[in-house]
Amino acid sequence: MQFLMRLRPSNLIIVAALPFIVYLFASSVNYQRSLRAILGVENGSSAFVPGFMALAVAFTAGLAVVVFSRASPGSRLAVVAAGINLAAAVMLATTGLVHPFVASVVANAVDPFTSDLVVQGVTPRRLTDAADLLVHSQAVASLSGRDDHGARCVLHRRPP
Repeated sequence: MQFLMRLRPSNLIIVAALPFIVYLFASSVNYQRSLRAILGVENGSSAFVPGFMALAVAFTAGLAVVVFSRASPGSRLAVVAAGINLAAAVMLATTGLVHPFVASVVANAVDPFTSDLVVQGVTPRRLTDAADLLVHSQAVASLSGRDDHGARCVLHRRPP
């Protein structure tokens, strides 16, 4: 009850109306369409979620390893985070899960009017077949640590 006493009245009204607002967006097709437009969610974007989540888990677990190991060396949490990071990295390196996300990032990072990497006049942006193959091979090379010829890369980069 003490928590409610500290809330501003305007926030309390919003909290009270929240179940009704959630019900409207969940039940009405028109509101769902509006919510997708507000959030910027496009058709087919669910293909990007698994790759993004795997990259986010790998990054967060890697960051957690550093934080937990600095807080107390030999920490059990650091070992668990390292295991999660390793599992996520193996999954990213051995599956094509991250490819749709990486292709979307590249397609949206370039200028659609001047770049040869994207198909002109297509929304949402899509890579050309040649660019898609190039992005896929580079993603595989950087995640596996190998170049196109199967040789081990130094620091995951090709020599100049």
